[in-house]
Formats: sequence, C-alpha cells, structure tokens
Amino acid sequence: MIASEDEAIAAVNALCDFYNVKYMMAYNSAFDFCKTKCDALIAEREFIDIYLMALQTITHLKKYAKFCRENNFKSRSGKSVATTAESVYAYLTNNVNYSEEHTALEDSKIESLILRECVNRDANLNDNYTAFRSIERGIEKELHIRTVEQTDYYFKYTQMRINKGKTEITLK
Repeated sequence: MIASEDEAIAAVNALCDFYNVKYMMAYNSAFDFCKTKCDALIAEREFIDIYLMALQTITHLKKYAKFCRENNFKSRSGKSVATTAESVYAYLTNNVNYSEEHTALEDSKIESLILRECVNRDANLNDNYTAFRSIERGIEKELHIRTVEQTDYYFKYTQMRINKGKTEITLK
C-alpha cells in the first residue's frame, strides 16, 4: 500500500522508467499540476494535455455545442457549453446520463477514449497542445486572470485568434 502522495509519485515514476514511458497525458492537467504533485511525473517525459486536444478537435464543433445545449452541459459559470471530460465523453458515446466517477481507473478509461477520438480526428501527438486554435463563433467565453496577489479579473470574449504563436483575444 502506498502511504503518501510522494510515495505514489515515486512508484509511478519507477513504473514509467521500467516500461520506458515517453509520454504522460491527462485531461485538464491544470488541475493535476495545481492541486497535486503530479508535475514531478513529467520532468523526464513529454506531456500532452488531452483537454487541449479536445478543445481543438471536438469541443469547437457546432454538433458538440448543440449536444451540450440540448442536454444542459454548461460551463461552471453557465455562460457557455461545458468542456469537461464528462461532457466530452457523454457527447462521444451519446450517453446524456453519463456521470464521471472521478476514480483513477475510470478517469483513465474515459480519457483514453477521448484521446483516441482526438487522434482519429487528425490530432497529432507531436503538436504542441498549449493553446486554442479556434473557438466556435458567437459563443461567449470568459477569460479569468488571477494575479500574484490573488486578485481575480474576468473578461468576456467571443473571438480568439492564434497567429504564429501570438494569441489575440477580442474583449467585449
């Protein structure tokens, strides 16, 4: 039995080394890196965020937005459609009643299906999945910025462009 988070990280690292794992993947890694010590797992490996792949291959589709609106899959703010692993999996499996269990094994199962679907939709594992390529036009999004002093700023936008690595957001 593993008694601590540090021991769990050490055990996973040892298994990755033993099996020569080159890639680490997770859906919405911001949570994993901010709330856990999982960033220690990627020091020796390339990391791919499945969430960013899904944003670029699935969640920007009109069919996805329609599915979410019809089935009440909303973002936390309620102002846009959800882009969670749960909502993407529900869309891909056409299971509007799906509820994520939030266990390591079940999360990895749904994330692997989402990854496979992203690759089937021409996502390339060698791409740098660190930014949106596009968002669906006309859907209002919210940009959240938190300063070092923990002050939060929220800006609404409906357009984002990325050109040669430069991101431009048009605020309302």
